Amino acid sequence: MKLQGPADFCIYFKNVEETLKTINHAFKIGFNTIVISLTFKEEDDLKNLISKVHEAKSIIKKYNLENVFLRAHLIGSSISWFKNCLRKIRYSFHVVSAKPLTVDSLRFTGRDRRIDVIVYENKNLSRFFGKSQMRLMKNTEKALEIQFNSLWSSSNYKGLIFNLRKTLSLAVRSNIPIIVSSGASSLSNIKTPYQLMSLLTVLGVSYPYAKLTVSTIPLSVIKRNIHRLSKKHVETGVDIV
Repeated sequence: MKLQGPADFCIYFKNVEETLKTINHAFKIGFNTIVISLTFKEEDDLKNLISKVHEAKSIIKKYNLENVFLRAHLIGSSISWFKNCLRKIRYSFHVVSAKPLTVDSLRFTGRDRRIDVIVYENKNLSRFFGKSQMRLMKNTEKALEIQFNSLWSSSNYKGLIFNLRKTLSLAVRSNIPIIVSSGASSLSNIKTPYQLMSLLTVLGVSYPYAKLTVSTIPLSVIKRNIHRLSKKHVETGVDIV
């Protein structure tokens, strides 16, 4: 299996039929790698969510889909919930992302190495994506993700975008990897690779770097976790030769 960009790092799982249609369309419009995302919230029953994991895996297995990977997207405020959830699901997914809802959970997700990506969406937390948060994320090789559909569906997207421009500028200066994805949940809101890159250029990111956000950077996260989930990997910095 050879991983190639462009990659849509987040297509939300809805149901088998709708998700399969969205995946096939994403391939048709230019993506070569797809990540299916399942959302986990504090109020959800974890057992019910695990059944969705089996459904999502069945799509990949039944239709023999190459370069389609599974992702867990954790949304919450409780650090203890994040810890419990990570213990139970981390090794069932190729990617784990987080959308923290409080400052404390933002700091925790920034320093926990089991989380690969933090999704920027909460306007109330935008001012806390400062230098201290960037240092945490850099130390744990964490990426910052922008989701096209979530951004534009925000009720106060103008204020969010103003803050986001400053955050992206700081992330680039701090050498924090940036990823842009569609965040699509249906066929109707899937975006092309060019649309995703254009969003970042509008937000002040250079075009050469914007290209990396849908190719090299998301692929590096997937490759790193494929290795982590392999039998050769024991722990950080330790592999079986």
